[in-house]
Amino acid sequence: MNIVLQVALVFVLMTFSFLLTGFILWLRTKRSITREHRTKGIVIKVKKITFENRDTFSPVIRFTTNDGRALSFTHPIFSYPPEFKVGDQADVLYDPQDPHKARAVKNASDLYLTAKLFGAAGTALLAAGILVGAVIGVMNYFPHLF
Repeated sequence: MNIVLQVALVFVLMTFSFLLTGFILWLRTKRSITREHRTKGIVIKVKKITFENRDTFSPVIRFTTNDGRALSFTHPIFSYPPEFKVGDQADVLYDPQDPHKARAVKNASDLYLTAKLFGAAGTALLAAGILVGAVIGVMNYFPHLF
């Protein structure tokens, strides 16, 4: 097998892997969102931890489940600058079977970020593969031009 076919095969496999991973992540996120309940919560505290000599922040959010239980949780992602401040309203997604594993979201489309990144990488590889294939095809079809 010549080097051109080997490179093409690597592009095809990488493209397929990235696109398939993006699609699976998209499906899992969609399934998770449809299973979870959505409610509003209030930021009651902002926790601060120092990470690599920098303060990072995570909100503690109180929310009420659909069956009337008041719960609070610490958002698992710390950020700088703080994403929320005390008194802010936050959209909360929680699994009704395990509401203690809740999460706050600013924007529902943010939940699809990883799927979007894999999809974009797969699309970029697909475009690069098509471009390389076109160039190789032109070079083979018009060898006198090169």
